[in-house]
Amino acid sequence: MICLKGKHAHQIKGSKQSKTAYGSNSKSFKKPNFKLKAGKIGSKSSLKKSFLKAKFNSKPKTASKLIAKATKKLSAKPSKAESKKAKELKAAARDKERKRIEKERADLELKIKQEAYARQLELIKGILSQAFARQVLVSLAGENSLEIIKSFDTNLSDEEISKRLKLKISDVRATLNKLHGEGLVSYFRDKNSETGWYSYTWMANGNKIDEWVSARVSERKLSANIESDDHYFCPACGINSVHGFEIATSMEFKCHICSKNLEFLDEEKRNELVFGRKTGRD
Repeated sequence: MICLKGKHAHQIKGSKQSKTAYGSNSKSFKKPNFKLKAGKIGSKSSLKKSFLKAKFNSKPKTASKLIAKATKKLSAKPSKAESKKAKELKAAARDKERKRIEKERADLELKIKQEAYARQLELIKGILSQAFARQVLVSLAGENSLEIIKSFDTNLSDEEISKRLKLKISDVRATLNKLHGEGLVSYFRDKNSETGWYSYTWMANGNKIDEWVSARVSERKLSANIESDDHYFCPACGINSVHGFEIATSMEFKCHICSKNLEFLDEEKRNELVFGRKTGRD
C-alpha cells in the first residue's frame, strides 16, 4: 500500500517503523482496564483516583460507614463471662446500698430511743422530787423502790441493779415485780442459745409513773372531799363517776358516762374505791 501525498509519501507495508509505532496488528492493542468518565480530563490526581477506583472496583469508605461499623461493634451482645461479671457488680452495688440504708435507719432509731429515754429520765427525776410521790411509791413497792427507780440511767438487768445498789438479788426482783404490777417498769427477755436460760432487762416507764402518781394525788383529794359530804357514784364506772349531792341531783342521779343510776357512796365503798383503786372502766 502506497500513500501518494507528496513528500509525506511512504510505504508502510512491512515497515519496521510502522510496526514499532502502531503494532503489527490493530487487534493486538490492549485496552486499559479502567474507564474515565465522560467529560473533560482532569488533573493527574483525579486520574489517579479514578484509576484506583476502577482497579479495586470499590468505593472508598466514608466516615459515616466507619462510625456505623464501630457502633455495631459497641452494640454487640457481650459474652457470657462479661454478662456474669456485670451482674455480679450490679448485685454488689445493690447490696452495698442496702447495707448503707439499713445502717442509717438503725442509727436513727437508736438516736430517737436515746433521746426519748433521756426525756423519761428527766420526767422521773422531777416526779421523785415530790414528797407525796416518794411516799406512795414506798407504800407500793417498799423502801428500795426509790433507789431502784433512780438507778435506771439505761436499761439494766436485775443482776446489774443488785451490784450497783449492793442489794440482794431477791429483794431487787421482789421490788421490780411490784413496780411491774402497776406498769411502772417493764422488761424484755432474751434466751441464751447455749444454756437455754432467759435473761431479763428492765427499764423505767416515766410516763406511767407520772400517770400513776397523778392518780394517787387525785384519789387523795377525792378522799378528803368524800369524807366531808355525801357522794354518789356509778358502780360500773368507778371512781371517775363520783359526784357530790348537788351535782348528782342536777344530773337526776344518772351517770354522765354510761347513764346508769348512781348509788350512795358509803364508807365501805369509799375505801374500796380510794384505797383498793377498783375504778371499774378506764
